[in-house]
Amino acid sequence: MQNKSRISDRASIATKALETAWAMLIELHHNIPHAVVTLLTSGDRRRERGHISYSVWQYRDDKRRHEVGISSDLFQDPENLLCTMLHEATHAILHKANGGFTPGAPGKRLYYHRKSFRDTCKKLGLECAFRDTRHGWTLTSWPDGKIPDMYAAVLKHLKMDLPKGTGHQKRVKIPGRKVPGRQLPKSGHVKLSCQCDKRRSIYANRSVLKKGGIRCDLCGFDFLI
Repeated sequence: MQNKSRISDRASIATKALETAWAMLIELHHNIPHAVVTLLTSGDRRRERGHISYSVWQYRDDKRRHEVGISSDLFQDPENLLCTMLHEATHAILHKANGGFTPGAPGKRLYYHRKSFRDTCKKLGLECAFRDTRHGWTLTSWPDGKIPDMYAAVLKHLKMDLPKGTGHQKRVKIPGRKVPGRQLPKSGHVKLSCQCDKRRSIYANRSVLKKGGIRCDLCGFDFLI
């Protein structure tokens, strides 16, 4: 019964460990906003290691906090998990620095995987490489595989306090799933994805984009490249 209890509590134990790690990152970088840290579902883990959703958790009538989701596939690789947390922290920093989105106000754009994302990653001690014209500067890693000394305590905490995760499970290929980074159509159209659900995507001509952003009716945010 004791062993079963530990297994059934694993998600809550993991969430608490991730919350503590996020708080430790805030102590190191005061420009990282507070956030609600959650675990990704099995379906989400097939597509991404981490994600951030902006201002979705309400804690006062006029205040909301971001949600940061982390894949339990990373629990056996704390170094990569920490890199993923800092990747999402970079998004949170840029969102805060740019005032976030104001629904209904034209011209408001969120820096995503652009050069500003790359530069902010470097300030946090990460390397950030260009993937392709669709995904931008999204490939984050540790410089030469070495983690800066400032993160030693956070890494130690993750190694000691995280339970075993789901990384040992064999991934099942989804029939018909699009291959990441595929080339854009020769027509010159650009693929845009919504931030509230990356599966919601459209293609738009570049000349159309020059006239202004295209907004999602569900979340009120612009579709982004």
